[in-house]
Amino acid sequence: MSAYHNLFMSAENIQGNLLEEYISGVIRPYGWIWCNGNVLRAIDFCSSDGAVLLQIKNKSNTENSSSSAIRTGTNIKKWYRLGTQTRNGEKLPSSKWEILNAIINSHVTSGIAPDCNMNEQSYQDFLRSVTLKNKEIISDK
Repeated sequence: MSAYHNLFMSAENIQGNLLEEYISGVIRPYGWIWCNGNVLRAIDFCSSDGAVLLQIKNKSNTENSSSSAIRTGTNIKKWYRLGTQTRNGEKLPSSKWEILNAIINSHVTSGIAPDCNMNEQSYQDFLRSVTLKNKEIISDK
């Protein structure tokens, strides 16, 4: 069970890194910076003028208490990719790309670009491309 737990944790971490890599590639022309690693504590992206700080989460329920607590008393915004919606009594995934696009489009600091329009399909295409190039991206070794 421990080995499976470690494998799933590894997959979750890789998923988070891939999500940030995808977003970074799209929002760079809008004047946003990927704060990869610990460039800024608990910040994943910031506008180039530093006015907007952003934490990225894959799902609405993947936040731990320390990343939640660090936003207390700050202007750090949080965005998550997937939430849920209930249709006919069934819980279904609901992507939140329109919220992230609105954040990016409301604070463009460089370049002239059409509105940012990230969506689940382009993210899934990115994931397919990455995994086809690296078939061992998640391994139990």
